[in-house]
Amino acid sequence: HAALLAFDGKPAEACDLLPAARSQLSPRSLAAAGMGVIRNGNVSPRQFQVVLGWIEEALAIDPSNLTLRLSLAEMLALKLDYAAAEPIYREVLKAEPENVVALNNLAWILAPRPDSADEAMRHVEKAIEISGPTGELLDTRARIHIARGRPDRAVEDLNEAIALAPTALRWFHLSVAQSKLLQKEAAARSFKEARALGIGPRMIHPSDVPMFEALAARE
Repeated sequence: HAALLAFDGKPAEACDLLPAARSQLSPRSLAAAGMGVIRNGNVSPRQFQVVLGWIEEALAIDPSNLTLRLSLAEMLALKLDYAAAEPIYREVLKAEPENVVALNNLAWILAPRPDSADEAMRHVEKAIEISGPTGELLDTRARIHIARGRPDRAVEDLNEAIALAPTALRWFHLSVAQSKLLQKEAAARSFKEARALGIGPRMIHPSDVPMFEALAARE
């Protein structure tokens, strides 16, 4: 119910609903419900901190729970605290080497760093081997191709990912790849699609912000 409220543009109501039901929910269930709100709604900084507190409380009771640890890492990544999120994903992969979420999210953190691009590619290729070429995994692999100087390969992956589901981030990455290929008109069209779907600086990796600003300046 809370996740649906958030998806319907009512994150404040969603966050108010959960504490009222706290006596009926385990700490783990409360944390999971909070993550549903975070993923589906544009929450305020205060609401974000409330959900983060629920996750930390649940982890204090069950520190080895991998689902909770993944939730904590996701929250840290949303705060752009990648330095704190990265070791959590690595810890999860030590316990579950084939955890697709951890493989993809760690690859995503490493993707824009040329010195870590090879490691990122190993992680995302393993995830694709396990679960197939989903749109999310193709988008991550495309960002790695860009870091490795292969924007042509990135365009291939992104066209496939967009065909599966056109998201703001996938259109933005396509615009970046096309810019690298000096396809200015195509890059402008892709960036326009990303804009229409709500792309903003907080949705992208910090290392991509300069490219975002450069594309925005050409509008």
